Amino acid sequence: MSEKSQAPSKEDQEQLKVELKKALNPNGENPQIESYVDSTFSYISESIQKMEQTDDKDKTANDIAEDLGKKIQDWLSRKQKELDAEKRIAEKQEEAENEKA
Repeated sequence: MSEKSQAPSKEDQEQLKVELKKALNPNGENPQIESYVDSTFSYISESIQKMEQTDDKDKTANDIAEDLGKKIQDWLSRKQKELDAEKRIAEKQEEAENEKA
């Protein structure tokens, strides 16, 4: 960690990112995992940078928290829509099978 900010150094962040990718995707078979890890680390790095450069840490922290909360809500909404669509498909398939019987 760097002395000034107590934030992990770029080298530490990169090492952690590499280790996380190895742990989550040891054979490199799922590029989506690589993308998730990269985008997550990018977001964290940008947040650290914002906190290091701001004069109003409370406001910046609140802005980051609000942004993260919005991202989570958007993700949950997308996942719920996917689940609802899968449920409708399964129900239609079940209806079709019942009509055949």
